[in-house]
Amino acid sequence: MTNENNAKVSYYESPVYEIARILKSKGYEIANFSGVKVSNPEDHDGVGILKPSCKKGFLGWKKRGKHLGNLLLKNSAKGTSEKSKWILRVNGRENIQELTDLVNNELSDIADANIEIRLESEGSKEEAYLRDNCP
Repeated sequence: MTNENNAKVSYYESPVYEIARILKSKGYEIANFSGVKVSNPEDHDGVGILKPSCKKGFLGWKKRGKHLGNLLLKNSAKGTSEKSKWILRVNGRENIQELTDLVNNELSDIADANIEIRLESEGSKEEAYLRDNCP
């Protein structure tokens, strides 16, 4: 009996997983595009970047940290592609240099993509949640 359906099997992993591993190894946390911390990337379109914090806020709320920005890998409306062009949307002018260095030193070798950096908001963004403990 021969297999007339000569299907070939191939494997592909989105670069978002390697980016998440690198970010975590450098002390950052990953987030969805709203800045909510996630343990693994929620989709292949990109990842949010958080800088952890253990500061306590009003009424016992604890700050999740700074939502530094979002790295878009795949978004046809924005003209991005996993293989050729990424967009780093930075929240806060004061975070541009840190994220530029991160991209240049740690993430640029993952794919042969051009990375465009855009200032998304003048000030930083933070996401707050009730937390039982801070690492």
